[in-house]
Amino acid sequence: MKRSAFLLVAGAAAIGLAACGNILGLKDLEPEVADGSGDVTQQEASGDGTTESSAPGDGPAMESSSSSGGDAREEDGALPDAMESDTSMMDSSGMDSTSGMDSTTGMDAPADTSTPDTSTTMDSGQGCETGTMNCGGTCFDLSNTTNHCGSCTRDCLGGTCAGGECTPYVFASSAVAHDMVVVGTNLYWVDEVTTVWTCSTAGATCTPTSLVPNQFVPTRLAYDGTSCLFWTNNNNGSNGSVGSHQLGSTACPAAITGLGAPQGIAADSSYVFWTDITANAIVRYPHGGGSQASYTIPTTGSLPAGIALEGGFVFWAEEGAGTVEKSPEGNWADTNVSPGQSSPWALSVVGSTVYWVDDATPGEVWQYTSGGGASPVIGGQDLPIRVVGDTGVIYWTNWGSTSSNGELRTCDPANCTSPKLVKGSLAKPEGLAITTSDVYFGVPGTSEIYRLVR
Repeated sequence: MKRSAFLLVAGAAAIGLAACGNILGLKDLEPEVADGSGDVTQQEASGDGTTESSAPGDGPAMESSSSSGGDAREEDGALPDAMESDTSMMDSSGMDSTSGMDSTTGMDAPADTSTPDTSTTMDSGQGCETGTMNCGGTCFDLSNTTNHCGSCTRDCLGGTCAGGECTPYVFASSAVAHDMVVVGTNLYWVDEVTTVWTCSTAGATCTPTSLVPNQFVPTRLAYDGTSCLFWTNNNNGSNGSVGSHQLGSTACPAAITGLGAPQGIAADSSYVFWTDITANAIVRYPHGGGSQASYTIPTTGSLPAGIALEGGFVFWAEEGAGTVEKSPEGNWADTNVSPGQSSPWALSVVGSTVYWVDDATPGEVWQYTSGGGASPVIGGQDLPIRVVGDTGVIYWTNWGSTSSNGELRTCDPANCTSPKLVKGSLAKPEGLAITTSDVYFGVPGTSEIYRLVR
């Protein structure tokens, strides 16, 4: 819960004195080679402008005149001694390659009327028709092929492909996920009741498995990047704690107890940080154990919520005060980086940029860089509650002001005037996690976790 994307018929000329004919066929742009069943008819230009042709056999040659000149016949169809038969300009089909004339008929070669092959079957030397792509020897429409969506081998798994983009699908059922994180090939989440859960991301779906039971309203989750998974136990506002679970080779601290109402949490390889609403403080604790280093926020009722680490600084949202603050890790020199927020809530870091949501209606997504300060990314959102990102893209969940109008949206933060609606009509979506290949988001209102193949 909140807070809590394709008969060319050869010109057949019967040239002969009896029932002798010669038909030449052309097919699909490739001329056929003479098959040796008869002598190839010879043409020779006479000196008077006529063309004589000798047909096979002993009959007299037939004169084919191209002008009004006189008799151009030769006895017995023999070629004049002074003339040589030059076939150097003919190709194997009898076609004069320079004039475009068929050397066996003496007629102009007929025009090609064949059409290109537009089938999607891959033949040697052929490509794919427009709108498809060759993926491993087969042509696919990448706009709607589930296992080749947008690009070859991009598999939407349980989702569909629409417009070259995968759609979200239910990855896990009976799973209430208020906050989540992916470590390696496993997804971890907290149910805000009693349990820290996990499942493998290697398959198309997952079956939730209890990782750490018997917790006290586990609320937010963080990974230190090396070995330890941490979460806050809000315990409904008093006597809360911070739990841990070892995932790598480095030991993690035991549960940190005796706290007020810990909310947001962040960690690096040396320390774990959290916000405590009841104590009105930001707290740091070393992995190896020891004493807590706290910074008490001067303004009473500031309600410290989300927290993030970047560039040696700790950033946190003060929901009650409507500000986002930062301080050097451990030096506790508080600087207000963005006043005038309505209800700043969850934070995340992408590269050197800190993002957060202003959880209001209308709400906003904001960003902060050390060189550019704070600026809004997009406004007009309906109770945005989580934000994550990768290079050139961010995703956020809008909790929604009704029980069924929640959303997952995305945009390029450098140009976010028209953010894309990835999934709508959700029942209070909240937990959100991202990897280089997937986005996961929890919908506590229907006890489902969705997966989106990026």
